[in-house]
Amino acid sequence: MIKSLLCLLACVALAAGNEVDPTARMKELVPDVERSLKTDRTYLFSRSQWKYGLQRDDYLSFWIDRPLRVDPSLRAADGATLHGLSSASFVKTRDTVLAYGLDGLAFFPETSGRMAVFDQAARNPNEAFRLLSELTGENYGTSKLEALQKALQAPASFRIGNRLVVTSYGADQKTPEEWKAILARLKAEVGDTFLFLPSLTRFGNEPIFVWQEKFHAGSVTREDVGTIRRSLREWLRVGDGLHFPLAALIKTRERKFDDLFYREFLVRLTKSVLAEPEFQEKYLGLSALVGHENVTRLGYTHSSDGTRTLRRSMEAALAAQPEILNIPEWDEQNENTSLRPTIHNGTSSQRIMRYYAAQIRGIDLRPIPGDRVELPNLVMSYRKTLMLGEKVEVELLNVPDGSGKGSYTVRLTLEDETGKVLHRSQELAFEREKLEEHRITLPSETFNEAVALVPRLEVRENDRRTVYDRGWHHLALRPSWNWDYKWVKQPLRDLMTPEEVAFEVGPPGDDGVRKVSASYRGEEPLAYLEVLDEDDTVCLHGAGDPWREDAEQVILSLYWQAETPGSQAPVLEGSLSLRHAEGRWLVPEGGAVLKGQKLERLTASLKPQRVLIALPRSAVDDAELEIRLPGVHEGRIAVAKIMREGMFGFDGPGRLSLVISRYLRQYRMPLHLGKKEGSLAVPLHPDLPFSILHLQAVAKSGRIFRGRPVCVGTPTGERKTITVYSDTAQRPVEISVDAARVPRLRYPFDGVKGTVLETAAGRTLSGILGDRTTLVVERGGAQSGDGTPFFRGSGYPENASHAAPQWSVDAEGRRVLKFDGEGRFITLPQGAIPRRAAFTVAMEIKPEKAEGREVLIANRARYPGTVTIYRENEWLKADFLNERGESVANAPLGVKLPAGKWAKLVISYDQAQLQASVDGQPGRVVAIGGPGSYDTVSVVGGFGRDWFTGEIRSFEIDHGVAEIAPERKETP
Repeated sequence: MIKSLLCLLACVALAAGNEVDPTARMKELVPDVERSLKTDRTYLFSRSQWKYGLQRDDYLSFWIDRPLRVDPSLRAADGATLHGLSSASFVKTRDTVLAYGLDGLAFFPETSGRMAVFDQAARNPNEAFRLLSELTGENYGTSKLEALQKALQAPASFRIGNRLVVTSYGADQKTPEEWKAILARLKAEVGDTFLFLPSLTRFGNEPIFVWQEKFHAGSVTREDVGTIRRSLREWLRVGDGLHFPLAALIKTRERKFDDLFYREFLVRLTKSVLAEPEFQEKYLGLSALVGHENVTRLGYTHSSDGTRTLRRSMEAALAAQPEILNIPEWDEQNENTSLRPTIHNGTSSQRIMRYYAAQIRGIDLRPIPGDRVELPNLVMSYRKTLMLGEKVEVELLNVPDGSGKGSYTVRLTLEDETGKVLHRSQELAFEREKLEEHRITLPSETFNEAVALVPRLEVRENDRRTVYDRGWHHLALRPSWNWDYKWVKQPLRDLMTPEEVAFEVGPPGDDGVRKVSASYRGEEPLAYLEVLDEDDTVCLHGAGDPWREDAEQVILSLYWQAETPGSQAPVLEGSLSLRHAEGRWLVPEGGAVLKGQKLERLTASLKPQRVLIALPRSAVDDAELEIRLPGVHEGRIAVAKIMREGMFGFDGPGRLSLVISRYLRQYRMPLHLGKKEGSLAVPLHPDLPFSILHLQAVAKSGRIFRGRPVCVGTPTGERKTITVYSDTAQRPVEISVDAARVPRLRYPFDGVKGTVLETAAGRTLSGILGDRTTLVVERGGAQSGDGTPFFRGSGYPENASHAAPQWSVDAEGRRVLKFDGEGRFITLPQGAIPRRAAFTVAMEIKPEKAEGREVLIANRARYPGTVTIYRENEWLKADFLNERGESVANAPLGVKLPAGKWAKLVISYDQAQLQASVDGQPGRVVAIGGPGSYDTVSVVGGFGRDWFTGEIRSFEIDHGVAEIAPERKETP
């Protein structure tokens, strides 16, 4: 896995200054050919997971985006069997798909429960809507025969002529010979009634990124072309065409879509084979994508690049005239690939897809019904959070929609959070009938005094000047860390203008809690009025929500998760009880059994589970939580202490983590407000010392208003020079910022909060003893790989009893954490070790063993992140991987960390050099340039087979600071 990842990163690191013309080389090897379209037009689909329905109310905090038109009232008991997919939710999704100009949705009928989609389509027929079935290279609970038979019976199934069309996903996990046998068995049962297009992710038995490297280097040979053609022919002789769901894998070093490779290599080669006489009646399926910004697990893998990734992948695919174009995915929350309308994408994708769909169908462009056609169909996009050193990119896109002719100009102004103008662009000209963009690109490090950038647009059309200076999302700027790569894409016509709006943030109390109040009145009914902290909704005002703290009640949260492979979630022995108070309990169905004020039969699994307790504020002083969970914790905690100190954590077998906390967030999405005005007043504890809070109003129509950002932090005036990697300069640069904005993560080693390692740098940067930082930071966690260094158990010893190191006292009377070398570890969240800024890690550590290999700290999750530091027979070594695919492995750091004694270990990295020191004695300098490869969680204490035995009694990370001392020559 690591080797393939290194190869992947190396292959997309295209050589700067390469003078080879890859297009000319490919045209020489594979001349242009003509291939006729086998259908009347290209048919457009988007793959749907279907499990992320609009009726769900649990989208908050788990992901960095959510569907725009969520409506819990769509839930209904009408025979829904798939994740609550009711007829109302199905119809709303179907109608949105058709409004995009799509022909329907693709899906995997083999996946458990998905056959219900056929039933919903039959129950709610629409001749324009089609379902494209996709078989997989794996075997699921529903057999391929059963799925095929159901699809053949379904009137909504997509057909060419009278034959069912079946595409696939991961088909090349099996060989052509295996598929030949599978298809023979299927046709023996159902006859020659379907067309099968196997999906390929490899060319000539090589991963696609290998060919991408050779293509850009101009080193593709005639032998390569021959190998690939033979492989494609082999697949074409098995199926009825080819399907390439590869668009998400085709990216540059900057993780942007590589349309040149898509057109000139993949499509050119494929067309050359399909044009051969033997295969002229075969079909072609291609893909496009929005982006792949999987931020809660890895950081991100493929930027949406504003709207460019969608537009360029669509244009590259359509130029090949495929019979089918399938876009992954319609509704994938975890990977942030959604084509459907979302809070941060708005209707941008819908507007773009309507443009392409009209071209494909040969019909006139038409605006979205109800659109404000007096305004230009303009979309403004930019990253919603940046770290200094990254580029500020603002994309302005005009999308033709038949609503008018003529030209207009736009001028962009960027202000800071106080209203000070920092940048003003020139006037940018657009034609209403032309799909065109203008992009403003600026070095973010020049905005080092700003906490946020707030855009406003000045539009001139027909001698009319209009300024749009309210309602846009801000662009947050952090000095040293960030893992959120989501773009916010805002159509001007989606912008909602309030008649009255107010937003106030009160001063902090002794417990850090502030009172936030807001009100809004506008021209159309609201779905929700929201307060966001660092772009995460922490309060959402709708119709009826009894689970928020207010003047009368407080809310406690019991939140737990465990690593339990298999389908059976073990039941924990014992109970949790509320004493000396009567509380209301919110217990998820099937999660536990409530008897009075006692919760029993708790189950623990990969799925995070939460119980809320609402109790009268008047009962806080006397109330206690009693925990009787053998092997986890047995004792009582005063509710007043929880209210005062915030969080307490406990661990148990099976990498179980349980966190009890005061709950000041939004648990579920209530019903729509349904009124043109709303107000709220809520207690809020900001997640970061410099948290940016803002108001958001979402109309039932999907239009949005966003208030100006309010930063809760107060600059100290003290300056700090930090080092960040500049994408503009392509090297590390030093910048000066207010010192209070730069995190210094001092994790307290006192055991006061159990397994929770809370830091003054903010909840978002707090760690946990054992697994799942998501239980502490309250972001992510919907997927089992979120917040853990051990994705699906990979890298963790099977027989380890407990994951958390144990609190103890050393000979000097200081609290320490003991690691037994058998799977005990600390997890630090994303951002703790920044990949684009200098940092220093310092710890007091006492190893026990003199021999063997022990991982001390590894910035990694499913894949390696930036750096791994380990001991090998007392000598320190390092592995490092940057985003260009450059790496060092087993690099000696030239310094010993001896066994049996306390030592001060310091690891420094300045985006150019890595160095360790022990007790002030610096080691060897390892030259390796940043940025690091991924923004991941970090593990302290071990990985794989290399686990630390010994004690640690202090641990801190200083961002932006890394002093590299003169090199010492001592080596092992």
